[in-house]
Amino acid sequence: MNAYVLIRYVQKNLKAEQFQALTRLAMSIAVGIFAFVFIYLTLSGATRFSGRSMTLLDPRYAKKFVPIIASVSEHQPTTWSSYFFDLGFLIIFMPIGFYYCLVYKCTLGKLFIGMYGVLATYFSCVMIRLMLVLAPVACIIAAIAISEILRKSLKSIRIWLTQGGESSDAAIGFDADEDAPPVQKIGQKKGAEPKFRSYKSQKKQRIPFDSALAIVLLIFVTIQGFIYHSTMLASEAYSSPSIIMSGRRQDGSRYIIDDYREAYYWIKQNTPKESKIMSWWDYGYQITGMSNRTVLVDNNTWNNTHIATVGRALASTEEESIKIARQLDANYVLVIFGGMSNYSGDDISKFLWMVRIAAGVFPQIKE
Repeated sequence: MNAYVLIRYVQKNLKAEQFQALTRLAMSIAVGIFAFVFIYLTLSGATRFSGRSMTLLDPRYAKKFVPIIASVSEHQPTTWSSYFFDLGFLIIFMPIGFYYCLVYKCTLGKLFIGMYGVLATYFSCVMIRLMLVLAPVACIIAAIAISEILRKSLKSIRIWLTQGGESSDAAIGFDADEDAPPVQKIGQKKGAEPKFRSYKSQKKQRIPFDSALAIVLLIFVTIQGFIYHSTMLASEAYSSPSIIMSGRRQDGSRYIIDDYREAYYWIKQNTPKESKIMSWWDYGYQITGMSNRTVLVDNNTWNNTHIATVGRALASTEEESIKIARQLDANYVLVIFGGMSNYSGDDISKFLWMVRIAAGVFPQIKE
């Protein structure tokens, strides 16, 4: 706000030509300083983009150079099924909303929403966790599309009902925005007279009554289905703790899989308190919090070499693995096998990432 007041004060006390020259000079100096600082920090190594940031710019970066980032399920690319699962019918209305934001009577506000939507869509494609960034703007853009479709359809219905559908004006009339105040367009000076097109250029074919009524009914049914879809997702998919899994049988009854909690409680009851447990880093926090035992790596381990050493132990022969475990002063090794219960998230499914992370530090480990 102080900068804004200062700029307004300078603008008020200078001629227009002088203020424009001063603006160009200030912008040139700011860009030059920014470029100098950016180049200096980059070349000096004082700061670097993180692996996650580089993955957003190059989706293949993490898999090539930082496999531990790519191994996290939240960092995997988003599949089409995830978009339909999370967004539901919104994904169908988003292209229409983009048209009204970026093409049809574009204003600065619409341009901001459109740019936000485009960037959020790209980033959500790279990492599934960034669906959270896309969700708000997807709601806004889809709402714009639904609002425009309903407005045009309901106006056609209103014209048909008020004019009886007999006169030609019932089929052809002004665009829906003829009663709205003129909108300030990009590049148009404030105070300038709005340019109105001729009557003939503003005539548009109205939606037939039957089609407009069908569109309105379809949208209301769609919105009602979306409410059910969102409520079902909130209760079934996003309301369960990750450590306790649940499902439904063919008759609709629910069953609970509580193996994780029971296993950690067994560890707490049957191992000495000073025990050190070697496991993959995914289970580090759970073992610490629920079993009250020391782990070698957990979700907050920043030392990639340490994680790679545990991966090497899990990816080597038993003779070599026992040597590594003793070097790390481990008393127990925890592995998870989901074969009997058909659990797909066990260490067998994660084994490829153990190999890849270990191979990044120890060349003798081959994928």
